[in-house]
Amino acid sequence: MFRKAFACGLCVALVAAVFAVPAQADDALRDQVREIVKEEMAAKNGLRAYWKNGLRLDSADKKFKLKLGGRVMLDWSWYDSDDFEDRGVPEADVEDGVEFRRVRLYNSGLIYDNVEYKVQLDFADVPDVEFRDVYIGLTNLEDCLGCLFPDVRVGHFKMPVGLDELTSSKYITFMERAGIMQAFAPARKTGLMLHDSLRGDQLGYQLAYWGPGTSGDDVNFNFDDGEAFGARIWWAPWYDCECTCNRAHVGVSYATYSNLDGKRFRARPPTHITSRFVNTGTIADVEEYYTLGFEAAVVYGPWSLQAEYMIAEVDSAAAGDPTFSGWYVYLSYWLTGECRPYKKGVFSRVKPCCNFLDNECCCTGAWELKARYEFLDLEDGNIDGGEQTSITVGVNWHLNPNTRVMLEYFLTTVDGTPAGYDADPNTMGTQTVTFDDDDISGVQMRFQV
Repeated sequence: MFRKAFACGLCVALVAAVFAVPAQADDALRDQVREIVKEEMAAKNGLRAYWKNGLRLDSADKKFKLKLGGRVMLDWSWYDSDDFEDRGVPEADVEDGVEFRRVRLYNSGLIYDNVEYKVQLDFADVPDVEFRDVYIGLTNLEDCLGCLFPDVRVGHFKMPVGLDELTSSKYITFMERAGIMQAFAPARKTGLMLHDSLRGDQLGYQLAYWGPGTSGDDVNFNFDDGEAFGARIWWAPWYDCECTCNRAHVGVSYATYSNLDGKRFRARPPTHITSRFVNTGTIADVEEYYTLGFEAAVVYGPWSLQAEYMIAEVDSAAAGDPTFSGWYVYLSYWLTGECRPYKKGVFSRVKPCCNFLDNECCCTGAWELKARYEFLDLEDGNIDGGEQTSITVGVNWHLNPNTRVMLEYFLTTVDGTPAGYDADPNTMGTQTVTFDDDDISGVQMRFQV
């Protein structure tokens, strides 16, 4: 009883002290008193609620942490596709449109300091609701089991292939990831992963096992449907501790897939509303295949340069054991002086130097110019899945750390006779079209919170 009375009395006294501080007193003293009040209230009530790029609740001892968040991305696209229509591509496959690219809600947290979890669902394809990150993990294990003991994660999450793929859609520079990510990266699968970052986030690794999933279902799988193993190692050889805007990254990933009935590789232009025009179709009798990827990135103040190269080698005698490949490189520049933050082998949230309409309505937010060139080759052996080259240029406007508008122009050239591109973006089409360096271009915008 005495302890409770004392705690309540202390809080009352501190609150009174805050209001008793003269207006001309030092602001630092006010902030210090307020923090003491917050800590006392948190200790009394169990959880402290606050905003940090999402609603967060933490216990006083930091052993329990909860976060609520989500994202909304609305895309508008307009296309010029005369070449494609002349080749017999249906107008519906290149039709102007608007779509909710992502509508997600999530809850993540830390339980008893060592158990992490996340449940993220996507409502963009209503009435269907799809899993995104849904996992459980063990973390901070090095505190008790040694400094080299890795974290463990099991569930549905991003597998360790591709820097562009592993960077969150909230933070990627372009509206759509490069074609090699669409064609070769597994994205989210159900599996198990060991991972850790070392030397203050300068070095890290990820080792994973997952099921390949099937078309339209990458959440549940049977072991007879196949399996995959993958690893990724990354290193930041230039890691300026005094300047977060000076970073260099290199990485390599390897994944092997076995016990498969078949496999197809495909990709869209750098937009999501169109169909996939380069497509190998389903390659039968695939015993196994592997992918190998190389990553590199440099951040030097407002300049950012990033590139990746990937190959996929397929073991299929009937298809002539084809090898597919692709790469991209892009450059971006922040007109307002920001830079891309780097954390644990990926890039993270950009915080404008001055949020839109702050500082007596004078701030304009953060502005980024960007340009990317990419190439994807799905022709080899007995497979003609087509070749695709894309150029994308644009500008990103970050109003604040949680809001941005993206504007892009892209030009894509397709060559070859894909073995039946996707006439329906959600199913495998059967239409065959021969492309001869034919172009599709477009302008698109994204409104994101």
